[in-house]
Amino acid sequence: VLAKLPKYFHAGPQDFISIFPGFELAGLNVTGMDQIERYGPLIPYCLKGKRMMQVDLISLHGVRFNVPWRWCSGKLGSLSVRSELFRFTAQFRIDSEGVPGGDVKLFKEGPTVPVYAHNVPLFVSGSGPIDAVVTEVLTKFIPSHLWGDMVLPYFMHALQRTLE
Repeated sequence: VLAKLPKYFHAGPQDFISIFPGFELAGLNVTGMDQIERYGPLIPYCLKGKRMMQVDLISLHGVRFNVPWRWCSGKLGSLSVRSELFRFTAQFRIDSEGVPGGDVKLFKEGPTVPVYAHNVPLFVSGSGPIDAVVTEVLTKFIPSHLWGDMVLPYFMHALQRTLE
């Protein structure tokens, strides 16, 4: 299943939309979901008569979020966020009913929980010689625990599409 996750996908508007007068953002580009790997053993269990599986997943430098921006002056750039390491736990229901050849089908069921995120910098490009300063200041405002809130909904969306 992980091997089928997309390398790239786009979410949100294709065109720029105004955030406040003079500043616009385009839709979010997500790359690197295909680099998410299993971390540790698969843990089978039963819940209310259903076969279930818990799996820990890890991303090492893989997933990156990029949002293009532009000022009314015509200056263009992007905001990018990635985590050096991100680990989370997901639950799946295992079903073999109606699947030919004795194969099984996985269904995303139950919570997906962030476990750990390390070093979550925000990169700013296109703002000129102050890119490094802007990057350093904005990075301080993104605590690592927010990374899970950003990544997991997009991971779940990509995973759901992969399982269908």
